[in-house]
Amino acid sequence: MKKIYHLSSCKTCERIISELKPGRSVDLQDIKKEPIKKKELDELFKLSGS
Repeated sequence: MKKIYHLSSCKTCERIISELKPGRSVDLQDIKKEPIKKKELDELFKLSGS
């Protein structure tokens, strides 16, 4: 499942999500309410290749 990390208090995040119209197949994770876990950071690092 695809995931979008965002801040629910951020107007720019809200605008981008609104423009993307991610639908139900995408999990939205508010990082203020549910911080990114180390495992997720490791996966993102691996995907970035940097």
